[in-house]
Amino acid sequence: MPFHKGEIIFAEFEIPNTGQWVKHPGVIISCNEVYNHDKCYICAMMTSNNQNDRFSFHLKQCYVR
Repeated sequence: MPFHKGEIIFAEFEIPNTGQWVKHPGVIISCNEVYNHDKCYICAMMTSNNQNDRFSFHLKQCYVR
């Protein structure tokens, strides 16, 4: 598996309201078991447009030991 949960990647995302596909950073949120079963990843697009809407949330850095 080349990617792991929490890693930042660049991928094509469909932009709401425009239908355009644009390359954006994203964070892998699926675990290894998802990839092993379905051969795909679940990720969330990251952006910095300073808009607060019901689909956006702030990410904060945390460390797990």
